[in-house]
Amino acid sequence: MPDSERYGGTPFVRAEGGVSLFDFPKGFDLQEYEAEFFTSSIGEFLPFKRQWGRSVWLRINTDVVAENIKSGREIRALWKLEESTKRFMAEIESAHLGDIPVAAISDAFEIGAGDDCWSRRSLRPRSPETRKKQPRPT
Repeated sequence: MPDSERYGGTPFVRAEGGVSLFDFPKGFDLQEYEAEFFTSSIGEFLPFKRQWGRSVWLRINTDVVAENIKSGREIRALWKLEESTKRFMAEIESAHLGDIPVAAISDAFEIGAGDDCWSRRSLRPRSPETRKKQPRPT
């Protein structure tokens, strides 16, 4: 999401050179989380950003990139240590510091307006025969 679309400017994880990840603990309860962390904007993203009408979620194999992952608690501790005022979602926003290699993506899911459930998406690249040819600019 571009910084221009974000409330409050550049978020903390991005300012640290990271990619934000959600790390929902087993038994995560959205209502309890929003009550405890009422300034969080998690409702903007679950299950998809209403303004966009659809979202694709990627599951990251954290074993592949473990050395670059910071947990939600580690991000919160770093935020406090730096006395930052930048935004983040306490406890559930973890981070991958640096670019995430494509090989670390294990699954993709899509959901949007009118969908009853999440749809799993293929991660396999389409063959040249099945790709729609794009017209060349003139």
